[in-house]
Amino acid sequence: MNSVRIQSLIVFVFLVLALPETALAQRDRRKRPEESELTSLRMREAESVFTEGMKYFILEDYTKALGAFQRVTELNPDQPMVYFKMAEVYTKSSNAEDISRAASSIEKAIRLDKKNEYFYLLAAEIYTSQNNFTKAEESLETMTREIPGTQEHLYQLAAIYLFDKKPDEAIKAYNRAEAALGISDVSSLQKMKIFLDQGKAEAAMEEGEKLMAAYPDDERYV
Repeated sequence: MNSVRIQSLIVFVFLVLALPETALAQRDRRKRPEESELTSLRMREAESVFTEGMKYFILEDYTKALGAFQRVTELNPDQPMVYFKMAEVYTKSSNAEDISRAASSIEKAIRLDKKNEYFYLLAAEIYTSQNNFTKAEESLETMTREIPGTQEHLYQLAAIYLFDKKPDEAIKAYNRAEAALGISDVSSLQKMKIFLDQGKAEAAMEEGEKLMAAYPDDERYV
């Protein structure tokens, strides 16, 4: 691994772990000096071990990476990023038990940080791999409603609804995407197909006309 990647990794780890450590330090001002020092030592060790785990992860030595991340949870159980990385490690396996561990890990990450879109995206991926479409839908619904700037993932949500045989919910997701991002062939053509499958030719034509009006110079839509 070159020095630039290692330095970037160290910066990443510092940013990830700095806030939780600061919060702990503030709480620990009321503790005895020796207790505060012990907490500080544990946080520094957690940073070091997490950095080591990230190195192994980048080198694709997932067994050692997982061992390091598990050690971090013992030192600092309130760090959401380490559970996210553990979930990523578990998803490298095709074993059903490991996928269940991945789901458990990402759920812990989300409980600790409800505003990280990458946590929800990984959760949706894991649940989809388990054919648990309901939980995948719930993850993306929560993310797109609670985290600004994630509306582009409404297309992914709509696709999961279609896999789950919920065409009406898919249409709602496409409508929300249009409201946030504008009319596009991705949503309009999919809605046309859904309406045609439902025998709603008039509704399908309305979608087609809306698409032509939005892009009058594109002959494909005519």
